Amino acid sequence: MGWQTLGGPLVQELRGPALGNVAFLVNLFRDVIALLMIPLVSRSGYALLSVTPGGVSSMDILLPGIMAASGRHVLLHAMWVGASCSFWAPLLIYLIAKGAP
Repeated sequence: MGWQTLGGPLVQELRGPALGNVAFLVNLFRDVIALLMIPLVSRSGYALLSVTPGGVSSMDILLPGIMAASGRHVLLHAMWVGASCSFWAPLLIYLIAKGAP
């Protein structure tokens, strides 16, 4: 889902520094892979689906790439996906980090 800015520190506080670093790196690699996947998904005929690999980043850092690959008509969908992921990410990070053994 993303949440790069606070996902790593939240996991670090709940599970320790090693897993906090892993959480940060996973978010970084997800953004890089999403940036590479967006044009491929968009070319396959599913313009709205090109928003999903980015998660939270769909409404900020990946938005120019999404719009270049899919067009301006996906702007509202990208904002909706990013905002909803941003809303649910803190709760899900907390629940998963506290529930994991």
